[in-house]
Amino acid sequence: MTTIKTSVEAVKHLAIAPDGTWMATAGSDRMDLWDAQGRRLAPTLETPSFVGGLAMAPDGEWVAAVHWDGGIALWDRTGDAVATLPGDEVLYTGLAVSASGEHLAATADDGTLRVWDVAARRCVSTIRMDGELHGCAWSPRGALHAAGDAGLYGFALRSLLAAPT
Repeated sequence: MTTIKTSVEAVKHLAIAPDGTWMATAGSDRMDLWDAQGRRLAPTLETPSFVGGLAMAPDGEWVAAVHWDGGIALWDRTGDAVATLPGDEVLYTGLAVSASGEHLAATADDGTLRVWDVAARRCVSTIRMDGELHGCAWSPRGALHAAGDAGLYGFALRSLLAAPT
């Protein structure tokens, strides 16, 4: 067992590269990047606001952090910012990346599920559900699922892309 001393009192979020070579942890408004042995890969990253979720790219090239100020930041393993995706100021509660790495999805406490096209750097779909949403996950075949106060929802990507943003 390895214990890692982080820069925050409590780690709230964790994302691990698929090959297991590095990981990201986050709590409050800070994020740390680690190798598999628990050594820092970069100085502690100060984020714009509280982190609401982390998701690792399927190729392990970047980690996404969704912030309570509404934006999503992508970071590489050295701590360099790769991209910023715009968003709305809502309390994000979950984040997931599609198996292809082409899309990110985020759930929020206002009952919205948002999907971003990573390459285009834009939100391509926003769907409002009944009640707060708590998390989301993509299936290997591309379906997106969200869990919330009113139940579990499943969507096909084509229906999400047809929804107005």
